[in-house]
Parts: sequence; C-alpha cells; structure tokens
Amino acid sequence: MAQQISDFTAATSADKSDLLAIVDVSDTTDAATGTTKKITASEFLGYTTYIPIITQSGTSAPSQTVVQNTTGITSSWTRDSAGIYWLDFTGITGTFYSPMTSDWAGNAILINIHGYDGSAALDGGYMYYWDSAAKKLYLYCYDDTGGSAIDIGTLLGTSALHLPEIRFYI
Repeated sequence: MAQQISDFTAATSADKSDLLAIVDVSDTTDAATGTTKKITASEFLGYTTYIPIITQSGTSAPSQTVVQNTTGITSSWTRDSAGIYWLDFTGITGTFYSPMTSDWAGNAILINIHGYDGSAALDGGYMYYWDSAAKKLYLYCYDDTGGSAIDIGTLLGTSALHLPEIRFYI
C-alpha cells in the first residue's frame, strides 16, 4: 500500500541540504500519474540567497559575517578605493540581471537593502550596483555634504551595514 503524506513524521526544522519529494506529473516513466522525484530548497523556492553583515576598520577590506548562504559560493569583500567595494560571485552558474535593466531575461538578482543597524547616525549614504558580466556586486559609500567617496567605517562609525538579502533567481 502506498504511503500518504499524513503517514510521514513532521520535521521540526529544515536545513538547506534537506530534500523535498515531489511528483512530476509530466514524467510518466514510473507511473501513469507521475514519477516521484527529489528537489532541494533552492529548486523549490526558485532562488538562492546570500546574506552578510558588513563591517570595516580603517581602510582595510570590509569583513563580513555570513548569516545565510545557499548559493554554494564562498566570497569576500574587496576594497577598490575609499568608498568603493565589491563582492565577487564569479563562481555562480548562470547569467543574472537586475530586474531594472532592459536585458533582463528571467534570471535575476534581487538585492533587498535594509541599511545599517541604527546604532549611530549616518554621515552619508550608500548604493549598490550589480555588474551582470563580471558577476560582482559593487557597494558605493559617500558623504552627505559633497557626495565624496568615504569608507564604510567613516560612514557608519562602529555600526554594521546589513545587506539582508541577495537573491539569485534561477
């Protein structure tokens, strides 16, 4: 007798490596009603996620605490010059475009920016740019008086910059 979903034990938590069973009704190899297959969480959701918290000391490259990474890519921040940084995702498979570009063809990167931790007043602002050809996420920090480039440490003081979620839609 076939098992029903109600026969399975409920999971109390989930891990990114956990698998989900589905019935692919387009594949009738095993049965006329479909074939049971397994998928990962990113296949089910349709995206992978990278969530770092960024800090910087002096003029060194920013450091990060990675809260979540389902991309399979290990990456670190590089400081190009004052106020200009990038995070390299060259190991990620596929071509991703910002949904705001005219060349977006379905694969997209979405950057949810929620800012810093709020423990100090900002002395400027910041913005992000996704380079789809290089697969790099650029971060630009600037002061609020003349728009000059400034380092994250100057912008935030002792605060941390939260880039809560970078999603790669597959």
